[in-house]
Amino acid sequence: MQLPKVDSESKWKQNTSFLRYSSLAVQMMASIALPTWAGLQLNRYLESTFPWAVLLGCLLGLSASLYMGLKKLS
Repeated sequence: MQLPKVDSESKWKQNTSFLRYSSLAVQMMASIALPTWAGLQLNRYLESTFPWAVLLGCLLGLSASLYMGLKKLS
């Protein structure tokens, strides 16, 4: 019994799509985590009781992440 042949072009397409989507995931995580971390540091510096900078950073990062993700997928 012989294994089916896989041409190198289809394997290349599989690898590039995997890299495309995994890089998108890393980019989305970074664009959410960095503004949230910056908000946390700002709240610590200002010694505020309500975490307004963390919430603002998280929302800003989430909106930027969704915008970049939708732009890259379309």
